[in-house]
Parts: sequence; structure tokens; C-alpha cells
Amino acid sequence: MNNSYTCDCQHGYAGNNCQIDIDECQSNPCYNNATCLDRTPGWNCTCLPGFTGNQCQTDIDECQSDPCYNNATCINRTPGWDCACVPGYTGNRCQTEIDECQSDPCYNNATCIDRTPGWNCVCLPGYTGHQCTIDINECHSSPCQHHGHCLDLLNDYRCHCKAGYTGNDCQIAINECTSNPCRNNGTCVDLINGYRCHCSNDSTGQHCEHRMNHCSSHPCLHDGTCMNNYDGFKCECIDSWFGDICEERHTNESEGCSVLEYSECSCFTQQSKQSRKSNKMLLGSIGYAIGLLLTILSYCAWMMLNKSKSDCKIHPHEATILQHEVFQESEIAKKPVQPSHRVNKLHEARLRKQKQQKEHHNCFLDHSGFDFSKLYVNEDGSRKILKCRHQRVQNDS
Repeated sequence: MNNSYTCDCQHGYAGNNCQIDIDECQSNPCYNNATCLDRTPGWNCTCLPGFTGNQCQTDIDECQSDPCYNNATCINRTPGWDCACVPGYTGNRCQTEIDECQSDPCYNNATCIDRTPGWNCVCLPGYTGHQCTIDINECHSSPCQHHGHCLDLLNDYRCHCKAGYTGNDCQIAINECTSNPCRNNGTCVDLINGYRCHCSNDSTGQHCEHRMNHCSSHPCLHDGTCMNNYDGFKCECIDSWFGDICEERHTNESEGCSVLEYSECSCFTQQSKQSRKSNKMLLGSIGYAIGLLLTILSYCAWMMLNKSKSDCKIHPHEATILQHEVFQESEIAKKPVQPSHRVNKLHEARLRKQKQQKEHHNCFLDHSGFDFSKLYVNEDGSRKILKCRHQRVQNDS
């Protein structure tokens, strides 16, 4: 056996005599950038944050400790972790609430209200939208009536009305008659943007402003003054004249005629003035009227023939026909008057029938060739009494 030996070294040493300390870190036993510390024997790994294990081979999950706030999401890092914040929060752990109103997101002077998360805008009247950017069109609902034009304003509108209408929404039809444009008792009819005047019978013109002159035909006789009024005219007579148109004159017996009721007595004198004396009144019935006329004519004839102071006789140049009232059958005798009817003789007066061309019968009441009255009996049953002062009718033999 040789004079020699062999050393069986412990772990971590080497050499013939085990004099050499082996550096176990040379084999890089540590992971994830951990620091290797040589030991005798062996080595240690000093791990970076986030790692563990004897060789730092295990990644530590820091999110297990729930480091993030306000529902943020934790993201594990190597090393460390990150927090993904929900809107409205900030900070490494999402611990800080963000004031979104600081960015002034609302328009048109709206008020911003911070929410978690987010914000709301409270709009002023007339605006809408999430940020109050939309101007509300108040004309969209067509508030203007009767085809009025709508002008959109801020939180308001204005209607420009068509002619003839008024009101905020043109809802009122203007009554043009309120100003009473029609004169002289005319009736105003309101129209759209106008009016029409319905005039009474005595006025004309757009506003009934022209009064009808009833005196234009000079109806008043014997220098009477015509006074125009709404429904006709009125005559103001002078001297002894009277009647609607001053056609009659007051009489006395010395002039040859007497005023008799319900009759007409007419005669003329040859005195200084050829004056007409007349008084016209309403006849009551056919029989009564005929009797009165016969009596009156007889009386008038007696007056004209026997008055010594008044030689009364028919004036040959008076040819005017005075038309008296027109009597309906029911107003006189309640029955027709037959043209062939004869009355009792009184002072040799009689009723005589004469056929004319105009489809009516003329009955003449005569008295000895003096002044006459005519009694017309028409086909429709109406009567008309006329005064004939210029013709004579021969008596039947």
C-alpha cells in the first residue's frame, strides 16, 4: 500500500485536503433576479419583492390582499400590482373620487351635479340634452292658430297673427264692429279682417254715411218747408195749409164749403184767389161712404148755388186728381161691391157702371154735373177713391 490518502470532502469543499471552499452561487441557483449568497455549505437566494421560494422561483400574487378601493380591478405585476379604477375615481389604489364638474361639461349656463360616477347637467328652461346643448323649439307644437306665424324664442315663442286675429296664440277674431263704424242706425256685420254695414232705407254708402234726402223731390206744396228725417220727411206748412204735404187748407162756411167728417167736399170760387178748400178723411164702409158722399155732394151743391156771398162753381182749369186711401174688401163692407149695384136716389145722384180697358170697373158717383168723386172697384176687390175736379158725367135719363 502506498503512503498516500484521499480526502472525502464535505458538501461545499474541494481539494486534496478539502481546503477549497466551493462557491455554489456560480451555478446561479436563484431566479427572477434574486441575489445568491454563498454559504458554507450551500447558498441562499434573496428574492426581489413579489417573489418567494428558496430560489425565488414563485411569483407572489399581491392582489390577494385586495389593495384596490371603490370596486377597482387589481392587476398583479412582477413585482407588485396595479389598480384599474372605475370612472370617477383615481389614485394608485383608486381611493380618490374625481370631481367631473371641474371640467365644466354643461352648456348654456346649466348647473353641473357631480355623481359617483359621472355628472348630470340641470338645464335652464328652453334647453335640453345631456349637456344642455339643444335649444327647445317651442314652435314645434304649432301653438299659433288661424295660420299665424310662430317665432321661436328662448324658452318662449311669439305669434305673428294674420290680419283680423289677435291674442297670444292668434285665437281671438277681432270684432271690427266694436268701433261702431256704421252710421245712421246701420247694422254692422263682423267679417274676417273687415265688416259690412247693412244700411237702413234712408242711408247709403260703405258706412251708411250718406243720408237719403227725402226732400229732393220737393214734396211739400204751397211753400211748405220739407224737413228730412230718418224714415221720410215732414212738411212744415204755412198760413192755413195743412196735411202730410200741405195739400189741404182750413175752410169756413163763408167761402162756400163746410168741413164734414168722413167725407170730402171740394169746390172753387171766383173770388180774388182761386183757392181750393179740401178736407180728406177716412171712409168707413161702402154703404156708409156712398150715403155720405151723396149727402155731402148735395150739401156742397146747395152751398155753391144758394150762398149769396160766395158764387161757388167748378173752376175749369183745376185738373188735378187726388188719390185717397186704398181700401181692402175686409176693411170696408166685408163683401165685394158689385159694379151694377144701384143706390137709392138722393138728390138725383146715382151709381153708374162704366167698363175701362185696364181690367177693372170704374163706378162714377155724379151729381148734376158738379164736382165728382170716383170710386174704383178693382178686380182684386180693393177700392180706390179719386177726386175728379175737371170733368162732368152726364146723368142717365
